[in-house]
Amino acid sequence: MAIQQNDYALLIGIWDYPEFRSLKGPKKDIELFSKWLLNTEKGGGVSEENINIITSTANPVSPIHSQVDQALTDLYEKVSQADQPGRRLYFYFSGHGFGIEEMSIALALANWKLFGMRNSALKSDAYLNEFVNWGKFKEVIFFLDCCRSPIEITGLHPIVGYGRSEDASDVGKFIAHSTRHLNAAYEASFSDDNLEDEALKEEYNGIFTKVLLDALWGDASSGTGVTASELKNYLDRYVKLEANRKQKPQRADIYNALNDDSVFGVSKNLVNIKINFKPERTGLIQLLSPNLDIIKEEDISSNVWNHMELTKGRYTLVEVTTQKEETYKVLPSDSTQTILF
Repeated sequence: MAIQQNDYALLIGIWDYPEFRSLKGPKKDIELFSKWLLNTEKGGGVSEENINIITSTANPVSPIHSQVDQALTDLYEKVSQADQPGRRLYFYFSGHGFGIEEMSIALALANWKLFGMRNSALKSDAYLNEFVNWGKFKEVIFFLDCCRSPIEITGLHPIVGYGRSEDASDVGKFIAHSTRHLNAAYEASFSDDNLEDEALKEEYNGIFTKVLLDALWGDASSGTGVTASELKNYLDRYVKLEANRKQKPQRADIYNALNDDSVFGVSKNLVNIKINFKPERTGLIQLLSPNLDIIKEEDISSNVWNHMELTKGRYTLVEVTTQKEETYKVLPSDSTQTILF
């Protein structure tokens, strides 16, 4: 993928909360998400000069509301002065989140505390609407990795405002909440996993961000790139499964109003797969794609499926008569990968 000169990103990662509970995951989450954005081969292909990353410090306490709104001003001016209109805006937040509104989260700023600075949080839908109202982007993408804890908070609107453009009604939106309304989101260590990216080892990450990046790097793709519907379906399914694996109750909440010609990244090359079946397996077996489409459905006549070529991603095998199923991760490899089901 060539550099997407007309794509932009505003990333906010807050792990320092001097008056509340600090977090472990956002620092690495921001690093890894920006790594995907910058990758021009299989990632987002966003130009480094079009990415604004805001991270926290404990002394002085930051970011606060004015710093975020200055980033909005800078972004508006940058895209307005560009030779070409914006194609896509990525807004990513990793930190604490609160709120009782179903379609909005209060994204806690670094100076948030329960008493005194209770409303020091960005009102997510107000910021989404501000970006959409500019009419400067064809698509606005929100990835929010934070809790939606049941604490009543008003939240802050953007101080800056540029009115509503006539083009605002044509803006496509993709909004990915890491958890359901009034529920928690969790971070975890993935050091026990056989992960492709060494940077993920020995670190804490948000469960949602870990699954999101798996999807964006190609796990959710059944072809070239990850379509919007593939990304939604992947997050719907695998955030819950990954959280269960970490013994946490968490399910993503996704709103997709993009067309399927909207693609994230590109997929990796085909991998040769061999599937062996345990003696107790009988009857019809289904192989499901990362998007849960049936790739192969066959009555077991032998104990092996040979020479299957699959793209990188998570695949599910189902024994139809018993409804037993297992999920397997196919990783890029020059050699044959063997799966036992």
